[in-house]
Amino acid sequence: PAGNNAIDVIVPDAARLVARAPAPAAAPGPESQARFVIRLESFATLSEMRRAPPVPAEFSGYEVMTSEARREGRTEYDILLGYFATAEAAVLNRDNYRATYELASNCR
Repeated sequence: PAGNNAIDVIVPDAARLVARAPAPAAAPGPESQARFVIRLESFATLSEMRRAPPVPAEFSGYEVMTSEARREGRTEYDILLGYFATAEAAVLNRDNYRATYELASNCR
């Protein structure tokens, strides 16, 4: 996890990374102060991230975000999925997404 070293990055044309699907029918629950995300994939360069296939529509009930982080002295670019109210919910969902994203990991 990047901790306080994560920086959100706005990626031009990032909308093409997300498959279009109807909004979920369930109303969102109350906001939690602790919000958890799943890091679906990490990339060494921004151009690699831009070439990533779209996030499948089955994940459309969550926000898809991009992030830039420094890890072990290197800049990495991430595709994130969230938000989850608890770490446990993120872990349960992460395990479901590993069929598509085998390196999926949890972040806070």
